[in-house]
This record gives sequence, C-alpha cells and structure tokens, in this order.
Amino acid sequence: MHDIPRFFVPYVELLNGMAWQISQTIDGLGLVSSQYSSPSSGALATTVFDAAPTIRLLLFVLTLVILLVGCLVITAAYVLGRRKGTLISTILLLLPGILSEAHMWPSISLMPHVYYFGGLGTLGNVRGMVAIVSIALLSGWSLAIISYDVFNLEERYRLSFDHLWYGSAIIAGVFFVADNQANTDRESLSKANRTSREASSYLLRQAQTYYALCRRGSTASLSSCKWAANVQQTLLNYSTYDEKLYPTLGPRSTRDLYPIYYKSENGQNAEVAAIRTELIAYNKLVCPVKHAGNGWSWSTGSRGDCKDTPGEYASSFPEPLNGNNHAIENFIDYAIDNEHIVPTLVALTKDQKVLAERVEEGERSRHYRWLYFIIFSAIAGGKIANTTTKLVAIDKRDESERNRLIRLAGSALSVISKITVRIADVVWMGGVSAAHRAVLLMHLLRAKWLKRPHREDASEDGP
Repeated sequence: MHDIPRFFVPYVELLNGMAWQISQTIDGLGLVSSQYSSPSSGALATTVFDAAPTIRLLLFVLTLVILLVGCLVITAAYVLGRRKGTLISTILLLLPGILSEAHMWPSISLMPHVYYFGGLGTLGNVRGMVAIVSIALLSGWSLAIISYDVFNLEERYRLSFDHLWYGSAIIAGVFFVADNQANTDRESLSKANRTSREASSYLLRQAQTYYALCRRGSTASLSSCKWAANVQQTLLNYSTYDEKLYPTLGPRSTRDLYPIYYKSENGQNAEVAAIRTELIAYNKLVCPVKHAGNGWSWSTGSRGDCKDTPGEYASSFPEPLNGNNHAIENFIDYAIDNEHIVPTLVALTKDQKVLAERVEEGERSRHYRWLYFIIFSAIAGGKIANTTTKLVAIDKRDESERNRLIRLAGSALSVISKITVRIADVVWMGGVSAAHRAVLLMHLLRAKWLKRPHREDASEDGP
C-alpha cells in the first residue's frame, strides 16, 4: 500500500478484500488449485501452496468490474437527476479517495486473517463479504434504474418483479433449514469421533494393564498377550484420529484390531478365536459373576480391576465365537472388554464415513449458498430501485423526460458523426489541395524545361 498514491488506497483495499474472499470460495470448491509442484535441485519435487496467481487474475477482472459498476452508477444517477445526479454520484464515488488524500479515511482491512488452502466450507471474513454484497447491490440497483429509462417500465413491472423477490426470499429461508441440518450432521460426526477416540483410549489402557500382567506372570507367549502387545500402537493411532482421518483409516472389520501376520486364513481365524477365548477366560477369572436366582446377579471382582464399560463404548454386540453366539459370556464388569469395544469401533468407522460424506456435501453447499446470496443482493438492489423510481416519480415524467439515455446516446452519436464528417472533410480537402499543388508543380517544371535552351540549338547559332 505504501507504493501507490493515497487516493487509490481505499479502492485497492476493496479490490484485495474481494479478491481474497472470492479466491477462498473457488479454492474450497476446487475450481482452482493453490497447490503447485515446484522442481527442486534434488530428485523430489517440492509442493508449494500459493494463491498469488489466482489473486492476480481476480484483481484484473475485479478492476474491470468495479469500473463498469462505477459507470453504471453514474449512468443511473443521470437518469434520476441529469447533471445534478451525475455530479452527486461522481463525488460519492470519489469521496473515499478524497478522504484518503486528506488522511481522514479509516484504516479498514478487508483481508482475511487466515487463508485456508482447499478450505471446503470456509467462506472468508465478514468484511470481504460485505464488500462483495455491496457491489452486487449497486449493480442490481443501477441496472434496474437504467432499464426503467430505456424500456419505459412502469407499475406493472414492479408487480411482476415482486414475484421474483418473494420467491428469492423464500429460498433464502430454505437455506436456513439446510444450514441447521448441516450443523446437526457436523455435531453428530464430532460426537461419533469423540466416542471412537475415547473408546480406543479405554481399550488401550485395558490392553496395557493386561500386557503388564502377562509380563509379570511369564505368560507373554499366550496369543492374547501377544495381541495385547501388538494392538497398543493401533489403538493409540485410533485415539488420535480426528473426523477426517478416522472415517478413512479407522477399522473396517474386527480383523483390523486382531492383527495376525504370516498365517493362512484358517490360521488367522484360529488365532483370533484363541485370543478371544483367553480374554473371556481372563474376565471370568478376574470378574466373576455371582447369581442369586430370580434374575439377580452381581460382580464379585475387585473394583480396581473390573469396571462396567460405558454404554457408548459398547454399543455393538460381540461377533460369534467359532460360529456360536452362546460361547460368549456376558459379564457385569469387565477387566478387558474387547468383545464389545472392538465391534463398536468398527461400527463407528462406518457411521463416521456416512456422516463425513454428508458433512462434506453440506460444506460444499455453503459455497453455493454464498453465491446465491450475492445474486440475491443484486435482486435486492432491483427491489430498492423500484422504490427509488417511485420516490422520483419516474412514471409521471413527460414524454420529453423519458428515455434520457436514448436521447443522450443519440446526441452523442450526432456529435461523433459530425466530428467524423468534419475530419473526413479536412482529410479530403487536404488530399485535394495536395493533388492540386502537385499538378501545378508539374506544369511549372514543364514550362521551365521548355524555355531552357538546348545545346544543339546553341551550337547552330554560334559564330
């Protein structure tokens, strides 16, 4: 900003804010990419994120748009008040630059604080949006005023325009419901992800306790002890995955949480069955259930070792063990509740994947709603223009006061045609005069040549 005259600072700030705002939206929609591959000195290419190329193109286009809108506003002001309206509108358009020159224009930054590369659902900042909406509003207002003058629009047009206005307002109300649904999906995804992370951490602590017991009891060779050692890193990863990672990298089946390597399919199934059987036996030993009859039972295990698994972590039923659902005993408390938590983590992966797709669709629709609000602003400008034309009583003007722009254009064309004809006459007359002078010069040279004595004649007349 320090390299440009102070007069242009407000307009440059306006263009910058609008350019970054639009770039954020089209970048989020994937219409343009701010990611580039830059060759480096080594064998690998370097990924560079740079929005400058897009911003430069937008600045060029927006500069043309702003100039066009300024011309439209001045033209509409001429329709309303002839020279007076033109003068007032011109002063208003130049006022920011004049105040800037006088050091009276406030420093208002329209630039976003943070730019999100590929930020789906990110709409920029409020000030940039206000600038774009204001330009759209002025565009709609100016075009409507000009249309009143050119096409002799009257009250019937206003009544017809109300149909478009009320329909657009109803669509804007529907967007409110869409936003509410998108927020609900976003909250559901966040809750499901929080549950998956907490459940992973819960089972991780139980696996760590079980593995420590295996090491103290010299039973590390058991299948369940090997599982407790191998699954810890997997559960730790799941406990850190957010809404974007867990739907993609979370467990797709229970086999992902029973990692068995270097064995055939049958060998893996047998190993998983052995792990689950050993853990069921461990729960039965540490957290036994005492039955008192008539459906009454309670856990007699130590409260330090046995805990009732929270319902959110155990919302899925265990898978059959060796094809038999009755082989799995239901305990009141669990020392390690892999039977419920593992299938729950798998189900949460599927749920989050569905919710993530719905959230992504909702985030993308936010950009389309953003575009709609700009169009709606232009329609609102047309609605304001209807009121403006009533205030100046444009319908009651005499026939000589209507079609001001057409008359002005006709006068301008008449002046241009007269100037063109005059220039052509000057050029033509200049050409004729030049030709006439050339002919006279040729006659003069010929006469001089004829009067000049020849050498042969001179020799004949000598002594």
